[in-house]
Amino acid sequence: RLHDLSPLAVIARGYAVARTADGTVVKHVGQAPSGSLIDVAVSDGELTCRVEDARRIDVSVEPWEESA
Repeated sequence: RLHDLSPLAVIARGYAVARTADGTVVKHVGQAPSGSLIDVAVSDGELTCRVEDARRIDVSVEPWEESA
């Protein structure tokens, strides 16, 4: 269902969205270096957080492919 993919529905299931001070969604640790402030949206509000440490974790992500 389309509603299940809504960003608000995803957050309600326990996920969170982190944004930099200018509102950019944080997708990589390099976007939020140590000492930076980020806002984290959760199901019932928003947290303002200061990054104490940022470390990259190597993971393999498979690219999305549409099925025919």
